[in-house]
Amino acid sequence: MQREEKKTIACVEQSLAHCVVAGARARAAGIRSPRNVVLPTGAGTDRGAAAAASPAPARDGDDAAALRLPRIGRLHAAAKRTIDVAIAIAAVVLLAWLLGMVAVLIRLTSRGPVLIRQTRVGRGGRLFTMLKFRTMRADAEREAAPVWPRRNDPRCTPLGRLLRRFGVDELPQLFNVLRGQMSLVGPRPERPCFVAVFAAHLPSYTLRHRVKPGITGWAQVNGFTGDTSIRGRLEHDLRYIGKPSILFDLVILALTPFAVLLNKHA
Repeated sequence: MQREEKKTIACVEQSLAHCVVAGARARAAGIRSPRNVVLPTGAGTDRGAAAAASPAPARDGDDAAALRLPRIGRLHAAAKRTIDVAIAIAAVVLLAWLLGMVAVLIRLTSRGPVLIRQTRVGRGGRLFTMLKFRTMRADAEREAAPVWPRRNDPRCTPLGRLLRRFGVDELPQLFNVLRGQMSLVGPRPERPCFVAVFAAHLPSYTLRHRVKPGITGWAQVNGFTGDTSIRGRLEHDLRYIGKPSILFDLVILALTPFAVLLNKHA
């Protein structure tokens, strides 16, 4: 990963303690919060110090206004939603045994809930609660700011590492698909505090929110998962958004199992 991207991630972890100042940046990035969700505004924290430590927007020529993305037609949207629901229902039925077994193993091998619920940014900048099987210690972020995922994260449980390696921890997101919050294929959703910082450095980052986030995507099947280039991930996401096609979605779904098996960044 490029030096400037590593510096960006370091700034996220250091300056956005518990997502301080993420509220202001999220609103600037167009993230809209539901009535029952309040983004942190840094109450009780030295805002001056936090703002001074936060990274300044980079002038890298990445002009979001210069990009022209096609509008998604109603027929395409309806077909995509039909496929999402059909495949998600089939997957839940066929994988019910696996979901149940993983839930029992998580409960038996570590303390804490089976599922974790994280706030992520979805289509149109709306926040939603994404489901995942818990792969870390229950107190992994209790006393620290959100940390960008890394390979061999010491906070992971032994079972959690195995679940991550094969992408099993993402399976509960099939229920997010059924609820209409996610699609099977699309840009991976990120947490508001990370979106705020990435959007400050890459103005076109918010264009990812033109479509529903996905369980898998063009960036993921090309190896951009975990601790990899943010810019490279964004470029692949925008290429996907720029070519709305059911066939393209099916190709990505077909490539996903191979991408998971070959993933070096899980």
